[in-house]
Amino acid sequence: MKLIVTLLVLVAAVLPAQVVYIENNGLTTGTINTFPWGQANGFTTLHVYYASQLAAAGVCAGALLTDAAVVPASGTSGVYNAPQARLSIGHLVTPTPVAGAWESNLLAPTVVHDLTSGPYTFPWTLATWTSLPGVPAAGFVWDGITNIAIFYTSSAGTTGTFNIRRTATNLRHAVTVFNATNQAPTSNGLFAMKVRLTFAAGSATYQVNQPGASFDVDGVQGWPCLPATVTRGVGVGVMIGFQSTNVGFGWELALTAPEVLVPAGGGALILPLSGQILNIDVTAPSLTLLNAFTFPPFPGNFALGFTSASPLGISAQMLVIDPTNPDSFALSGATRLIFQ
Repeated sequence: MKLIVTLLVLVAAVLPAQVVYIENNGLTTGTINTFPWGQANGFTTLHVYYASQLAAAGVCAGALLTDAAVVPASGTSGVYNAPQARLSIGHLVTPTPVAGAWESNLLAPTVVHDLTSGPYTFPWTLATWTSLPGVPAAGFVWDGITNIAIFYTSSAGTTGTFNIRRTATNLRHAVTVFNATNQAPTSNGLFAMKVRLTFAAGSATYQVNQPGASFDVDGVQGWPCLPATVTRGVGVGVMIGFQSTNVGFGWELALTAPEVLVPAGGGALILPLSGQILNIDVTAPSLTLLNAFTFPPFPGNFALGFTSASPLGISAQMLVIDPTNPDSFALSGATRLIFQ
């Protein structure tokens, strides 16, 4: 096994564009409010979007934000125009922003539109995803692990205003002050603006389950940028599931304990023909093959119970022979099981 995987050449496993709807893609669902595009007399908001939401949509580290869009929920159509405005996007310095810190909550914010850039203006239509101008050129790149936020402030004299939908899951700070710097928010809660975020490129760092090879613990699935991780108390039982459409073909399960899974770019091997990712550390001293590399025929989907009487961390990934795969085998998603 070690000889096979160490001969593989690493290549980039590039993901297609990922679209994240926070909190859904409905054009007419969600509470209507005026923040921030319905404000005409000076306003500042900060809207938080969580790393877990981006990861669940398949967005990985290094992904470039190419679009941010909102859905107008009042009027019919118009042209929004703020005489002065600043729109920026960035990673939060802390997971939850400090109330009244406004844009200083963002670490090195990516500026989409500045106060000195002239009016911020764009056309909009009711119940239609409306892209915020300047986002593609701004070049915000997500780090893969940190919550992000969108900061916006607009001046008095703004015209063509419209209401939008808001979320019930994401934090928003708001105050009726233009270019707020330290004023306490007058609105603070789970009311962030509903958005559609589109990310381009980014590289997968972990293998995900596929029909040819699927391995899970208590049904937990991983994502391209985050592995499946299951934590249980010592002595608590789990069910380990093995699934594959390749019934009758040879299979194997690679395990390491206590060594952790390794991501692409951090020790994982990316298979050159298919882009599958081997996240087990094949250099780990504890590397063990459940079937001792004998490849018994896969019997069909089955599950096994397992527990540990002492603290333990196990990393595992399944391989099943698959004649339809360019590599001649399919890899499952990688899972980390922790008893503590």
